Amino acid sequence: MIELFKFISFLLTAAFGVYGSLVDFRRSDGRISLRGKIGISGVLASAALAACLQILQDRQATRDLARIVDANTEILSEMARISYSFNNITVDYLLEPDWELEPFDEVWREISNKFVDDRPSFGSASLALDDPGYITLANTLCYMTADLLFFKTHPIDELFAYSSSDQFGAHGEDLKIRLNNPCWTEQFFEPKPFQFTFEKAFDGLRRLSYPRTATVISTDTQNWRGNGNLISLSDLEGSQLLIVVTSSGMPVGSDFEELNRLRCSIFLRELVIGLPNGISLAFDTENVELFSAGRGYRAYEHLFLGDAAEIVSALYYDRTKQLFSSR
Repeated sequence: MIELFKFISFLLTAAFGVYGSLVDFRRSDGRISLRGKIGISGVLASAALAACLQILQDRQATRDLARIVDANTEILSEMARISYSFNNITVDYLLEPDWELEPFDEVWREISNKFVDDRPSFGSASLALDDPGYITLANTLCYMTADLLFFKTHPIDELFAYSSSDQFGAHGEDLKIRLNNPCWTEQFFEPKPFQFTFEKAFDGLRRLSYPRTATVISTDTQNWRGNGNLISLSDLEGSQLLIVVTSSGMPVGSDFEELNRLRCSIFLRELVIGLPNGISLAFDTENVELFSAGRGYRAYEHLFLGDAAEIVSALYYDRTKQLFSSR
């Protein structure tokens, strides 16, 4: 439409130009004649119309460019979501009981006695099937796991009476990832020594943790439940993560109150999420806060701030750094 009016404006300007060359704009006394006034008015009106049409065309071009930029930005954003997809992630984590709590203190002493002076400062240690405290640890650690709850649309302040059997969305989460602990099936079918990671100093053992390496977690498994709001690293901006330490069952004939007391002492020392593109996100005392989860179990909260690059930088995985303080 603008182009049509510009063409009309061009024709009017040309017409009034021809008109001006054929008509004498002044009378014999030197004053502008009526025909002259018509000619001048026509030229000025044509020029004003052309100027207005150019302004409108420039504004339209600016709007068109903005739409193109927005469309390209949306495409790039979608490409970034695909590049940093959560599909097929891995989660490694360390569980640790309160070693000062009876009867875990006996296990601590048992393993500490196995250390000799030439043992390196860090590595792995094991608790044999016939060692004191083995059954207690098996009934405690083998049933412990963690759930990852992501909140994008409605972050929460408290998590009342959480249970690992809760249906997806029961607490308003946008994504729930269930971490398996195959230990209980391993112990049931083929009991084997407990493997621990440790750190020690000159004065003895400093840390003893139970490592769990989760299998690859895919979006098409029972352990992944989401509503589509969180499918990639770029979607984490402004969202909330709750890492909830929980249990998945109880041995037959066990003392519920005693076993629950021991399980409530379990805390998370380290959790690392590995993305398919090689990026790792590590959570530690510098970026998590204890969170109320009910039933006495521990939960940890992290708020994702900034864009994807800032999130990766803030959660950089430093293997030399001790993650999650002992309590």
